[in-house]
Amino acid sequence: MVGDEIQDNQPDEEDEETDSEETCIRWSNLIFLPFHPVFKCLVVTMVIIKTILGPIQSVYPIVYCWTTMDYVPFLLFIKIVYLYFCDPIYGVDTFLHILHRQVTDEAMRREYLPKSAFLLLLDIISLIPFYRLVSEEACEPPEFYPNILSFTEFVIVYRVADSFSLITTHNYIRLICGYTVILAICLNCIASLLLLLTTHGLCDNCLKGLYDWRIHVSHKLNETDHNYCTYVYGASITLSYVVNKQYDEIKPATVSEYILFGSLMIGGYILIKFIVFPKMVAEALLRFRKICTFYPEVQRIIEETRRRNPSPNAYKDVKQFYDLMWKRRNGITNIPEVISELPRYLRVDIKQDLVWPVFYHSPTLRNTSSPFKRWLCDYVHIDYKLPGEKFFTGPHCQSHLYYIKSGIVQLISFDDDSTPLISVTSGTIFGDVSFYLPPSIRKASVRCLTYCEIIYIARVDLLNSLHKYPEDRRMIMELIKDRIKHARILHTCKQHVRGLDRTEDEGIVWVKKRWWEISEAVSVWKRRSSKNENRKCEIPAEEFVYHCAKYIGQLVLCSDIQLLTKSMFANVKFPWIFVPESIFGHIWKTIVIITVFFVLLLYPPFLTRKNIPNWFTFFQLWANVVYICDICVSLLTSMVKHENLTDNFAAVMFARCKSTKFALDILSTVWLEDLAVIIGVPEYYFACQFNRLIKIYVLFTEWDTRKDPLYDACYKLTLVHFSFVYIVSYLLFMIDRNEVKISTPYFFGEVFCKRGSPDEQCDFESGSPFYVVLAWALEYVFYEYLPNTLLDMYAAIIISYIAFIVCMFCETSLVGALYLKYREIMNYQYFVSNIKSHYSHHKIHPDLLKRLNRYLLCHWKYYRGMDVMHPNLLRNEPYDIYWKVHGEVAEKVISGSRAFAYADRSFIRELAYKAKFLILPKSSTIIIYGLNLKNVSWIIQGHVLCEYPNEKGELLKTTLCAGEFLSALGVFFGSVSLRTLTTETECEILYMPTKDFIDTMKRYPHEWAHYQNGVEEFSSDVHTTVQDYVEKYRNYQIVMRRRIFHARRRGIEMSFTNIVQESKQSETFTRGSGACYRYPFVLVGEICDVIVVLDIFFKIFLGYYDDRGLLVTSLRQSTKRYISRGFFCDVVGCLPWPDIINLFLTTPITENKEMLINTFSKFAHLYILMGYFNYLADMPNVNFAFLMIIKWQVVTLLVMLGAGHYFVNQCIEFDWDADTKLIGMQRLNHCWLPNYFPLGDPPTVRELHMVYAESLNLAQSGFMRFNLGKFEIDRLNLGVGAILLLIGFMFWYVIFYSLTLLVLNYRGNTLFQHGVNQLQRFLKAERVDKNIMVRAVAHFRYWWFRTKGINIQSLMNERIGVIFRQDLSYYFFKKTVEAAESLLRGGETTERELASASTQLYFLPGEPIAREMDLTPWVFIVHRGKIVIKREGEIVARLTKGSIFGQLDGLTARPLRISAFSDDYADLLQIPIKEFQDIVGDEGRENIAKNPQSKYDYMAVKKRVVENPYNTVKYLLRGQKSIKLPWMDKRMRAQGWYSRWLYFTWVLCPVVASFSSLFYVTVPDETDADIVIFLLLFDAVHLLYIASEFYSMELVVEYGKCEDRVVEWGIIKKWQTYIDIVSIVIPVIAYYFGNKHYGLFRLLRLRLLYDFHEHFCEGFQSTIAPILLKFIIILFLLHCMTCGWIYVACRDSEFPLVNPPIPPHINATIDFTEWTLPHLRKGGCARLTKNYIANDKKTKFGFLVPLSWTADYLVAMIYVIIIFTHTEIDIVVALTLKQIYYKLFINFIIYLADIWILSIAISAVYTKFRELYAYDYDVNNLITYLQRSGLSPVLLESVREYTKQLWQRQRGNWLPELAQNAHDCLREDLLGALYIHHLETVPIFRDLPDYFNRQLVARLRRVVIFPGKFIVQEGDILSLMCFIHEGEVEKWYTNKNGERKMVSVLNTNGYFGLVPGLFPNAPFQFTFFSRTVVDIVFLRFRDWQDLLEGYPEVKEQLYNAAKQFKKETTMV
Repeated sequence: MVGDEIQDNQPDEEDEETDSEETCIRWSNLIFLPFHPVFKCLVVTMVIIKTILGPIQSVYPIVYCWTTMDYVPFLLFIKIVYLYFCDPIYGVDTFLHILHRQVTDEAMRREYLPKSAFLLLLDIISLIPFYRLVSEEACEPPEFYPNILSFTEFVIVYRVADSFSLITTHNYIRLICGYTVILAICLNCIASLLLLLTTHGLCDNCLKGLYDWRIHVSHKLNETDHNYCTYVYGASITLSYVVNKQYDEIKPATVSEYILFGSLMIGGYILIKFIVFPKMVAEALLRFRKICTFYPEVQRIIEETRRRNPSPNAYKDVKQFYDLMWKRRNGITNIPEVISELPRYLRVDIKQDLVWPVFYHSPTLRNTSSPFKRWLCDYVHIDYKLPGEKFFTGPHCQSHLYYIKSGIVQLISFDDDSTPLISVTSGTIFGDVSFYLPPSIRKASVRCLTYCEIIYIARVDLLNSLHKYPEDRRMIMELIKDRIKHARILHTCKQHVRGLDRTEDEGIVWVKKRWWEISEAVSVWKRRSSKNENRKCEIPAEEFVYHCAKYIGQLVLCSDIQLLTKSMFANVKFPWIFVPESIFGHIWKTIVIITVFFVLLLYPPFLTRKNIPNWFTFFQLWANVVYICDICVSLLTSMVKHENLTDNFAAVMFARCKSTKFALDILSTVWLEDLAVIIGVPEYYFACQFNRLIKIYVLFTEWDTRKDPLYDACYKLTLVHFSFVYIVSYLLFMIDRNEVKISTPYFFGEVFCKRGSPDEQCDFESGSPFYVVLAWALEYVFYEYLPNTLLDMYAAIIISYIAFIVCMFCETSLVGALYLKYREIMNYQYFVSNIKSHYSHHKIHPDLLKRLNRYLLCHWKYYRGMDVMHPNLLRNEPYDIYWKVHGEVAEKVISGSRAFAYADRSFIRELAYKAKFLILPKSSTIIIYGLNLKNVSWIIQGHVLCEYPNEKGELLKTTLCAGEFLSALGVFFGSVSLRTLTTETECEILYMPTKDFIDTMKRYPHEWAHYQNGVEEFSSDVHTTVQDYVEKYRNYQIVMRRRIFHARRRGIEMSFTNIVQESKQSETFTRGSGACYRYPFVLVGEICDVIVVLDIFFKIFLGYYDDRGLLVTSLRQSTKRYISRGFFCDVVGCLPWPDIINLFLTTPITENKEMLINTFSKFAHLYILMGYFNYLADMPNVNFAFLMIIKWQVVTLLVMLGAGHYFVNQCIEFDWDADTKLIGMQRLNHCWLPNYFPLGDPPTVRELHMVYAESLNLAQSGFMRFNLGKFEIDRLNLGVGAILLLIGFMFWYVIFYSLTLLVLNYRGNTLFQHGVNQLQRFLKAERVDKNIMVRAVAHFRYWWFRTKGINIQSLMNERIGVIFRQDLSYYFFKKTVEAAESLLRGGETTERELASASTQLYFLPGEPIAREMDLTPWVFIVHRGKIVIKREGEIVARLTKGSIFGQLDGLTARPLRISAFSDDYADLLQIPIKEFQDIVGDEGRENIAKNPQSKYDYMAVKKRVVENPYNTVKYLLRGQKSIKLPWMDKRMRAQGWYSRWLYFTWVLCPVVASFSSLFYVTVPDETDADIVIFLLLFDAVHLLYIASEFYSMELVVEYGKCEDRVVEWGIIKKWQTYIDIVSIVIPVIAYYFGNKHYGLFRLLRLRLLYDFHEHFCEGFQSTIAPILLKFIIILFLLHCMTCGWIYVACRDSEFPLVNPPIPPHINATIDFTEWTLPHLRKGGCARLTKNYIANDKKTKFGFLVPLSWTADYLVAMIYVIIIFTHTEIDIVVALTLKQIYYKLFINFIIYLADIWILSIAISAVYTKFRELYAYDYDVNNLITYLQRSGLSPVLLESVREYTKQLWQRQRGNWLPELAQNAHDCLREDLLGALYIHHLETVPIFRDLPDYFNRQLVARLRRVVIFPGKFIVQEGDILSLMCFIHEGEVEKWYTNKNGERKMVSVLNTNGYFGLVPGLFPNAPFQFTFFSRTVVDIVFLRFRDWQDLLEGYPEVKEQLYNAAKQFKKETTMV
């Protein structure tokens, strides 16, 4: 059915048949079986079994051929399920999904979305047994084909991801479980593929012998079944590249394996960097976003309160309020705006549930109708009151109805305004009849004793509700009249009998007495009654009838214990109950935390030892006592739930027992060790005591507003990391001591056991108990030993995977916390960069830019730019908070000014509430002589210079101080200013717009009358005087403006940072390579020490700026400040510490240690270096991110040098003579050098250089946290290992700090481009006309090209706009507004105001700007280009620069008389009609009326303005690549074949030529002929490109016009031409002379990539181009480093080391058809052989080189990939000094590239899923708010379910926000294409004019409602009409008997609610119920009133039809 027509009811017999049919089973419901949770779980189980066993079948036929699974019952069950159930169940699921796609109507009723066809195709593929169909025998030996067909079952792995909702879920347990399952399935698949390839043969001889990767584990494959062991080790290979942990030294042994293992490394890298890490970062951002947003806002509010409010306790009250708000409401003070996206039925249910106590407790509202309550719910507000605040007082507040939701309030007598009469608590209602009674007769106010939450309803809303619901109005008025009458009679009687005062006292006494009588009676009844007793509570009878006339409503008195707010007891009777936040509770919590911390430190090390010290036994007793007492304390501490405090022991106990923390306390306290002894397993006695560690959760304290979120996050992450490492190491140690099969050296090195020693010979008790964790950590990070058993592998795999998860969690959490910490700083710098780049691009005057920069610097100095970015921070905060922060100071300043000395206090308070604060830099202009005032201003702090000419023309100057009111004359009389006001110092002013000031004054009749009288009396004289004065001193006005415009400011900077850096470098170089040249470095270090001493002296006398910005020069204060800051570090860095230490030692320390101490002492000066970089970055106009990254890179290099010094000191001992000359060296026994490194004793100078290079290599390995280089890190001397762990942890922080800043700094067109693509997808999905789609996309792409995504109007917010908007706009639009002024004739003031009010718009050729008969509330001024004006379809004018069109008269929108289109590219200035009329004034309106063209709504300039060619659209669009070949008639842009040609010559040719050139340098001479031919071919192509550039086009300015001209010989003027020629000529000549290296000049062609980036990536041409460019950069970087390694390490004439003979058993594992020995081939990239144990019991290896140069490239590439992916596998090692330094160099580049890649990945994921996480964040805030507000769990679950379903359906594909930014005509066309058919369906809209419907459709909105929900209920007054876009709606009504019956079903394109939508007070006569998922497009009455007012004829036609329709429906 369509419309609101009512169908006839069906006969009763048909109803009975329908009912009987519904009771039967509907077999069609089976198609929804796949969506049942149980069946989905069953299907996912089948999927897991299929995806695991399917790939395994390709190698090991364990299901069909082997009996392996038959011996274990569980595996046998899996086998049976796989054979007989998996395919049938999954087949049924697939079949039902296919059916479900066909039954769309029924599917919409069940809310289920159909499965995509592609996924169904994958399901079908997985069900077809390809392998069994193709193979001839089921159990034939494995072959690559057809066994590869078994992997088809793997394609349905996506079902696991869907099941766990890995994309949308934010549950960490769900994420980890889902990721683990998918990872296990994928690893099984890859491992099976690896085994299949291995079985097939990875080399030519692999089937003849063991030459592949299995050679490294061949001796371990016989521990159990050979195939099983091979599978385990194969799976460990794939897992190792994911978690980046090598389980065994399995290395590629064949050339094919190099390709395979390299692919695995890259795959693992991509998985982590592009999927896992960005996803976890997004989760961390979502988790931390609330606290990281809340904390800085609260801190800023507190600081502003402390700075502004003179009260010493004001900021403490504010801080206490926000502490409480965080604990109670998670910092959310207002209901989040996302609730507006919920459908109305859900919003009404939520609000009804939140405010039901108001209706329940109010005698007036209790019995009102449901529609009345639903309507009134929208007008119920919540407010928060601080202790001591008063309400229910004042002229406005007393008319409200107040309900106390929580807290305690006191009624205060008006007699002395201090005496409390009675104390009441939550449930109390005040003002129940305030809307009826006058407020003047009240005799009491209300004061908050504690923090209170107040619900109130305003009087005006109550009166409106009574007006809309007459029946409720009559009932309420009768009730109130009876109550008031009764109260007055009683009051009069009591007054006559006892007197009024006595009556009041006795009234309060009676209220209290009666309350407690009833309360005690109810309490006794509750204690005595039970479920079996049917007893009623008997209320005690009253002694006499008494009523107090003052208290009409409901009072809930509070108990005496509630009034004791300082008490720590909630119940003073036994058993005592503590309040949650008592002093005792804080003390006890501290004791528990300290005890648990020591439990964490002491329990693991001492429980794993056999000899436990006595003191530890006593500590165990103490811990047990504390744990038990903590449980008792928790049972005696009350809990707060929904604002209620539990105050009896039973309630507390039951509440505690249900909490998770209590269960953890019980588990951690129970003595499991005694239970283990009792049940007969005493060997687990000590292991069971590890349950005490469960309680470490108390160390993870909850966040509060006193903690910095970053520090709190770092603390918790450190604790997580430490706890994991600490506990796992000792648990593993305990297991190792009791399990023989676990190899101790594999996990702990040789600290306890020597290599090959049995466990009986291990000494586990020697040494400190804390050595265990350090030994395990060193062996885990820098492993040296290999696993011996499968149990070792199992333990290593489990531990490494958990460690991977923990590490990933910690890393991403750190990135998230850092991101949110620095986000606002980077946003402000990005804002500054955008606004400056915009104005610089448009050639702003440099002096004006300097003024703007000075203002931005000032706001950075005081607020870090937050006042600019968040100017309305207090907008949503409670009124009392605003008043403490701003209001009190503003009121004091306003009332203190002379102009407001006797003003009404309420008027001043309202002015104070509306006024805003603003910081201004020195020399800023506030008011300019001769211009109108836009703002009313007062000085808060600072001094303002006032300048004006006297009668003689002399310039007079005066200084205005704080509290002065600025330019009263201009404010009160509306005249121009006669003074110029400039800030003499940095000032803070209070301002508000003049319009708001006047509007506020109008609301106060007394003030307005005085103002009007003054204006009428003096206005004419003032205006005459002002006009004469301005004309007389016109020259002064010009001079003053010029001076202000060119105001300048300079500054000076200097630093001693280079001295600090030089000092560190000199100290570190004196060891290592610099040991031979010690004297110069020592001299430099001493000079630096002298300078540092002088620096200390100077710093004592150095002044500083305090927190208030004042310069402090006091010697005492500056000395005190310096001593408390950097003095200690400076002293540590310059004192001779070795000499000082020797004074206290009997044996002096060695000279080596002296040098080491000096090196580390110099690092105390590091703070100066870091402070200098912080100083440079402390500016908004510099790149904070890059400076901080550079800072940490410098610090990293210095730390690496220092660590290298320490490592050299641990390897070699030096001897110097008295002249600091090196006389001897000696190698130490515990040297960390690899065993292949030859080092003599004593070492030579060359070896010394190698040692120093290797020390840097080791330090860099420590940074990357892996041992790449075969370094032997001594486990007994733990100094080297500890330093490696320390610098690794430091570098870990540096990496993610740099990554975070790089992500923050990454800005581009991705968000805007994503928005355009999203809009395009949405329009395509809605089947919108292709022409409209193309128009929309073209418009937004053009907008991007013109603005680069910078919306300057939004950037020019009210903070900057107050000072600069007029100057900046006038500068850019000066010629335009001057031309427009020739039509308006308003003078320069009008020009400036027009420019200030303008918004710039951009239009493509032929775009409609305004249509005839449309309501266009804008006036347009042509800024650039030409505009065609049409009337009735014919051109009437062409407008140029300065012409005006639009509605030129009136303040309300009316139909436009013309249409406007852009003739070419056009820029317009858009001004609202109201602002335009205010600006032009009466004189301007007269001039408009005189112009004959104005009657057609346009005015063309009489004299055409000659535009500056450099300011035309054509010139601004310059830079687009185009060409014009001789046979072409017109130029061709970079599209079509020319675009492909540019791709070929800019990307493919230079990249391939560069790749080949690097190959050409590295390949052997005998193989370079083919490469030369290839290169010459590309040289020819590049030469052709140079020739094509001869015909390229460029834009030039000739004779004042922009012309496109062919470049021709102009290319010789471009430097790019010469680079291109050099890149061709030199390589060709070099080839002729036989020099390969000059062929690298072809790399110069890579500069074409920048052209590609500029034209295709930044030009919004393609979404693929940026990705392609980044991929090329990464690939080329890898290729360069690979070729570099080949050149450095693989082309030596002889091998650098003596290759020891390889043992025969190792030779047997080498395939000599692919590899050879190094001395048998000249050159070649050496790789390592399999490790072996030599005769000296040391692990050694040999070297091999490939036979072909292509294999050289593979080996080198694998080595680079290993470094790039941080894979700890020694395939290649650096052997020479040159190789080591090259490795250090590329490692540094790779580290930066890795950060860049990761930042790209995070930014890409953020762009793609930004809407999801923003939506989920808003939804989480909403749910948190509702949960903390006490919403019922059922409704809370409904909100969760609805928001989840809504995202699943829309997935961000609603009409994107970008479409709302389109201009009016485009937005109307877009929405018309989507929804115009709905209006054409309705009869009353069908006949309306097209121009009306076209505008009306732009007011429609859309919402989704799921099945079974009430859209609107009968009796609701809701002014909207609904159109069904998709779905079905049921229409119900209630008959006279109260029975509900369905009238009809409305289908797609139906509608309802026409009558209520047109007649606001008409209620709905029917209830509308969603039958399926319904997309509803609705139109609210208030959204289109302007159209009805603008078209009175259409309104009359519409309402005539509507009345007829209403009449017809009423009759029906």
